[in-house]
Amino acid sequence: MAPPPPPAGRHVVVVGGGLTGLVAAQRLASASSGAVRVTLLEAADRIGGKVETGRCGEWAVELGPDSFLARSGELQRLCAEVGLDDALIAPATARTAILHGGRLRWIPDGLVLGVPLQLRPLQRSHIVSAGSVVRAGLEPWVRRRPVGPDDPLGALVRRRLGRQVYERLVDPLVSGIYAGRADGMSVGAVAPQLLEALRSHGSLRRGLRRTAGAGRPGPAGPAFLTVGGGLSRLIERLGDALPQGALQTGCAATSLDRGPAGWVVGTDRGPLPPAAAVIVASPAFAAAPLVDRVNPGAAAGLRGIPYASVATVTLAYPAAALSSLPEARGFLVPRTEGLRITACTFLGRKWPHLAAADVHLLRASVGRHGDEAALALPDAQLAAEVHLELRRTLGVRSGPTAITVQRWPQALPQYLAGHLGRVDALDSALAATPGLFVAGAAIRGVGLAACAADGRRSADLALAAVGVL
Repeated sequence: MAPPPPPAGRHVVVVGGGLTGLVAAQRLASASSGAVRVTLLEAADRIGGKVETGRCGEWAVELGPDSFLARSGELQRLCAEVGLDDALIAPATARTAILHGGRLRWIPDGLVLGVPLQLRPLQRSHIVSAGSVVRAGLEPWVRRRPVGPDDPLGALVRRRLGRQVYERLVDPLVSGIYAGRADGMSVGAVAPQLLEALRSHGSLRRGLRRTAGAGRPGPAGPAFLTVGGGLSRLIERLGDALPQGALQTGCAATSLDRGPAGWVVGTDRGPLPPAAAVIVASPAFAAAPLVDRVNPGAAAGLRGIPYASVATVTLAYPAAALSSLPEARGFLVPRTEGLRITACTFLGRKWPHLAAADVHLLRASVGRHGDEAALALPDAQLAAEVHLELRRTLGVRSGPTAITVQRWPQALPQYLAGHLGRVDALDSALAATPGLFVAGAAIRGVGLAACAADGRRSADLALAAVGVL
């Protein structure tokens, strides 16, 4: 006998079937034990957003993010909930290189977002000059100036540690996460630990060393994890866990109104039944026009969040094409090197399940905020230029046997200076429309773990709004 339908007034619509929306929908269904009717709308024919596992030749490779931050435990809990806890894989190495002067050099030990806690490894790396090492060592004695959470990160690092540490360490590391320029990023949004170190100890290096020294005892686990067989397995499990009929792919939300019976979501297939709450988990540029009619203030805040477009180019080379490949996860490319690629991952070195004796799998990232000319190239030309740059940097001697190009237009939100203020204003504007929630990478974190946490958070707010939590 089928269970009775949820009572009227307990319908929640989630717009956007990326990881944030999937987690929100799954949380709504599981935490309410069926007391809430859930509808998840996804305009595309597939769920998962930028989480997608594809193929390069015979190999299953990630076309978007290839791992998640393990520190919070958010994704580990989620994987356990859907039966994938035994499929988690840690990187085979934590070492990463950086390109400097056309040569790969090891990123020195003791860095926190590029800030050197120890001077000797920095000196031995030869990434910055001897004078810049001295300049970094004098940072605790640099005169302290007021720094707000929404001030630009680049200005703070340049003032306290010098130009070379910024250009050759901090900016490449931050750019590797956001595909943006640290000069314009909000320090409180992208590097709150630096702001706290400066406020509590008057020095970035002194404060970060104290924080590191006060870390939890015991062995540290891996910083990142992935799912064996591909992160798309997690997406599939989340979709399968939803109640029958809850997921509607190929169905775009076209309008949002507040009626006497609740929220009315219009779609390109017609309006949905009235809902008690709506969670909009689309990218900011897609969410803004949807909420504009009911909350112009929230829409204006969402429109103020820019995005960077990027691409990944994965190439399979025969083992003989490379005389040697460093035992590293890959390398970062500072913009001062003048290359198209911004980073390259050695997939077989990074992930044990992709290691093979007869092939090297390399994945290059292309595109930065404000510098997306390479993305206008046809796939074949883009792949050819990436190959030429890998030949220059790694000494590749022959062409790849397989190539996969994946473009991600408007993929990564930019947490520019003032971002935290925009988020506060967005939250204040949303308070005027109870039952309407906005979530996703554009707001509280771009990583998969942050997106999952925001999906869970928004679902709990919606459950409270309908009287279930």
